[in-house]
Parts: sequence; structure tokens; C-alpha cells
Amino acid sequence: MFRAIGRFFKAMGYAMTGRIDEARKTMNSDPNVIRAVVDEEVEQMRHNAREYSNSIAGRDLEKTKKRTKIIQLSQEIADAEKVRASARQRITARATELAKAGKNSAEEMAADQEMQKHRDKNDEKTKEITSKQALVDQLKAGIVEDDKQIDNMMLNLRRQNAQIEKTGAKADELISRVIQAQEEKRQHDRESGLAAVGSNSKVLQEIEEGVARTESQARVAGMLAGADTKNSDAQYLDAYRDPASDDEFAALIAHAVKTEDAAKAPAEKAAGTTETGVLN
Repeated sequence: MFRAIGRFFKAMGYAMTGRIDEARKTMNSDPNVIRAVVDEEVEQMRHNAREYSNSIAGRDLEKTKKRTKIIQLSQEIADAEKVRASARQRITARATELAKAGKNSAEEMAADQEMQKHRDKNDEKTKEITSKQALVDQLKAGIVEDDKQIDNMMLNLRRQNAQIEKTGAKADELISRVIQAQEEKRQHDRESGLAAVGSNSKVLQEIEEGVARTESQARVAGMLAGADTKNSDAQYLDAYRDPASDDEFAALIAHAVKTEDAAKAPAEKAAGTTETGVLN
């Protein structure tokens, strides 16, 4: 029993699915539905294009930030180079002073605190310049990559916009095609409807068969109810009411009377002769 119930609900599900699919197919051929579906698709595509455009703008903003950072670093590198150049000038000047003071050896110059100060500044700025220059090079490489990515993204965006225009124009094409197809279908239906009026129409044949079946059922019911006997009596009654039938019936009666009288006459004559003989 449970299996039967399960099969029943499964069949109902199939039936509902079939009806839904059929309804969906019918709706998909409606011009208003086509317009709404295409408009919704176009709007979704435009939303995606806007999101993609925002990504391009974000990538371009990052590139702009890198350029700004490069400018800043370049200025810092220039300043560091100036400081390093000044430190080197001072190293040279101090070395001259130490040489005049008789301190010509490297050990003596390295031990001089002022010389050490200038050398430390030189080393500091050299490291700073090297580090910042490496960062500038990295940023410049990033900008080159950003330019490539932005160009590719702009190409994709143009393709998306072209697809949006194509999809929007496709709505008009689809609506025109479905209207034309519906008009052709109506024309074919009218033509097939006119042709179906003849004896070959399956619908008309079914109607005729139904009428004949109803008439047969009525005859059977009439036979069961004694309708045939009533119809026979009605025919006699109709004949009786007909004046021509009345004249014919009267003629038949008159002829029967004459025939009877003619048959009685010889018998009566013979009877009279007998009676006369007896009397004599």
C-alpha cells in the first residue's frame, strides 16, 4: 500500500513538473516575458560591468599611488644623495686637515671621531639610497604590470559593453521573431481549421459518432418502454383522421355489405320457393 501511495505522489510530481515545464515554455513565447527576461539579463550584465569597471578604477588608483610613492622616494633619494655628497666632502676636508697635522696613517684617520662621524653619515645615506632605489624599481615594475592588467581589463570591459548592446538588441529580434511565428501559426491554424470542416475532420467524426450513439441509446430505451407499440397505434390513429383514409375505409365497408347481400339473395330465394311448395 505504501508503495502504491509513493507511486501516486511520484506520478503527481511528474504531472506537476510537466505542467510547470509546459507553462514555462508557453510563457517563454510571450513577448512581454521575453522583454522582461532580456531586460533583467541586461541589467545583471550592466551590474557586472559596473563592478568590473570599479575593479579597473581600483587598479588604476593603486597605480596612481605607486607613482606618487615613486615621486616621494625619488625626492628622498635626491636629498639623501646630497647629504651623502656633503658627508664625502667633509671626509675629504677632514682627511686634508689630519694630513696637515701629521696624521697620515689610515689608523689615525679612522680613529678620528669627526672623520668617523662623516663616514657613518656617508654609509647611512648610501644604504638609504640603495634601499629606496630598490623600492622605486619595484614600484616601477608594478606600474608596468598594472598598465598591462588595466589594458586587458579595459578590453574585457569593452567586450562586456558590446555584449550588453547585443543582448539588448536581441530582445527586439526575439520579440519580432516570436510575433511573426505566432502570426504564422494563427494563419496555419485558420487554414487547418477551414480544412477540418469536411468529413475528414476527426473532431466532427467524433461528434457524429456521439450523436449516433445517443440515438441508438434512445431507440433501445424506447423499445424497453413499449414505444414501438405506441408508435404503431399512432400510425393507425393518423390514418383514421385522414379524410382520404376515411373514404377508403367506407368504400371497403360498402363493398363488404354488397358482397354479403349478393351472397344472401340466392339463399333467400331458395328459401321462399320451399316455403311456397309446402303451402301448396
